[in-house]
Amino acid sequence: MQSSGPPSGYVVQGAGNSGPPGVGGGTVTSASSRFHELLEQVKVEFDSALQEGKSFRGIREEYNMKVEEQVAEISGMEQAICELERRFNNMKGEYEAEIARLKAQLQGGVSAPRPQANSFSQPTPAAPGPPTGSSAPASMNPPAANAPMPSQLPSSVQPSNKRTRGEPVVNSNAPAVSPAMLSSSTAAGPANMLSSVRATNGIMSPQGLVSMSSVPPTAASTSPSGMGAVTSPSATATRSAPPGNKNRTESSQPVRRTPGPGNDINVSVNAVAPVNVAPVNVNSQTRSEEDDYVVYQGRSTGGTTSNINIKLQNTFNHNSVVCCVRYSWNGLYLATGSNRCAHVLDATSGARIATFSKDDGTEPDANESNTIPDSYVRAVCFSPDGKWLITGAEDHVVKVWDVRNRTVKYHLQGHDADIYSVDASQDSSFIISGSGDKKAKIWSLQNGKLLTTLGGGDFGPTDGITSVSVSPTSHHVAAGSLDKIVRVWDVENGVLVRQFEGHHDSVYSVAFSPDGRSLLSGSLDKTLKLWDLAANQPSNQCRLSFTGHKDFVLSVAFSPNGRLLISGSKDRSVQFWDPRQSSMCLMLQGHKNSVISIAHSPTAKALATGSGDCRARTWAYTS
Repeated sequence: MQSSGPPSGYVVQGAGNSGPPGVGGGTVTSASSRFHELLEQVKVEFDSALQEGKSFRGIREEYNMKVEEQVAEISGMEQAICELERRFNNMKGEYEAEIARLKAQLQGGVSAPRPQANSFSQPTPAAPGPPTGSSAPASMNPPAANAPMPSQLPSSVQPSNKRTRGEPVVNSNAPAVSPAMLSSSTAAGPANMLSSVRATNGIMSPQGLVSMSSVPPTAASTSPSGMGAVTSPSATATRSAPPGNKNRTESSQPVRRTPGPGNDINVSVNAVAPVNVAPVNVNSQTRSEEDDYVVYQGRSTGGTTSNINIKLQNTFNHNSVVCCVRYSWNGLYLATGSNRCAHVLDATSGARIATFSKDDGTEPDANESNTIPDSYVRAVCFSPDGKWLITGAEDHVVKVWDVRNRTVKYHLQGHDADIYSVDASQDSSFIISGSGDKKAKIWSLQNGKLLTTLGGGDFGPTDGITSVSVSPTSHHVAAGSLDKIVRVWDVENGVLVRQFEGHHDSVYSVAFSPDGRSLLSGSLDKTLKLWDLAANQPSNQCRLSFTGHKDFVLSVAFSPNGRLLISGSKDRSVQFWDPRQSSMCLMLQGHKNSVISIAHSPTAKALATGSGDCRARTWAYTS
């Protein structure tokens, strides 16, 4: 029997195998090692995926929490909106009932007091329209500018008592006003009367800064924080309080007026008002036949009443809107700017010293006034030695006048738009001008040559410059612009050293503190902001923000000791602020229209104001 051997092709290890020993064992070891490597990679990938899963789980939980918070916030907003809607409907019903009652009284022939009745005592002659400078578009001139104003407007065009954001404070219960203050555009209806007139460069014309009213402001319309602390009997009888203010209005005591020509308010009221929105209590009422202004005493954050008292010194009547006021460096004289003219007045006696209009220092006569186009002097300032008066106007030219000879020494040309602000250095070396052409120019006061042009680069203003100011050391200049930014440049090299952002609307006024360590700005966002310039505090955040004005803040100033900030507004009020207490010290209502410009005397506790009511006034205060 034949023995069976291994199948053909098989090799028996160690039995005559001629191959190298150990080849089979090495293959198994290599495969096992590879298997372990792959297993480790799988473990690493698994651990990584596990960690990512945990991370995603945490992110999901965080998002879920945020979603829940947003849902809760939206629910709260819905409830608040429903509550506001309910209150609105209630107030609407009250107003409609009040209107129906008044209509019934009028139809029945009952003599009822009418709030905001727009009746004039006599027809007002035709008035010139807004300035016709090159920067002002044709749309600024109302279509009815050459038509006579009717003695009483039709009821269909009676202005409403409602005031929306951005509109001027309108009180139509007014006497006849000067032609330059209210043009006959009133006859064209509320659309023209309440429009914010601006030039093509975005800066308001003098008429755009003027409220369409000339009556002295009542406390009901522009009281501290808008609370309606003091109301006239007619307003109390015919008008309900705005939402949220009803109780405050009812608790206020009415101040009686003496009827008569002009319907002037001869009242001086002392009241207490914190700077934030809070009720205002009228402490006393003092009636004065001579004074047509109202004063509110503020209360500090600690609850103490301010000890500032203010009195009217002089009133200077002008033929048009007073765009600017400025004291001389010795405080003896006051310069004002209006249409076609700048005036120098004795700050103490009120006497008019000189008028600067044409290059020879003479005023245009009546015939010339009718032919010469409007050109408002927007900015004035004195040189420190008092020899020169610097003016900026809508003709794009900065003029340096010889005060004694009343002639022009220099015509400084180079701007491409209206001049809105000028200032002089304390060392008498240079003057600076700011214009709607987005540039500020520094000129030599010695020879009239252009030294530096600020702006125009990548970091310069992107819109017109409205205000300029020179630091007390004359080393820096600041400018406010329509682009909402306050900038500070080094005078020597023209380098931008600081840029402050924080206002929500155009900046219309800037002022350095007396020690040069702070900068104050006022804006169309109705606030004042105080900025730090100290080298050890490079932050561009504002140090303090002051709220309380009900309309545009048009002008700001420091007291000489730096302890008071002062602001003038389109709401027709002047407010004193204490930067140490962050509170309003005093509110003065002394004009019948917007307070366009304010200036503090460098040597005394005196203040000058220029207004759209065509008057400049000086005030003396004690503190």
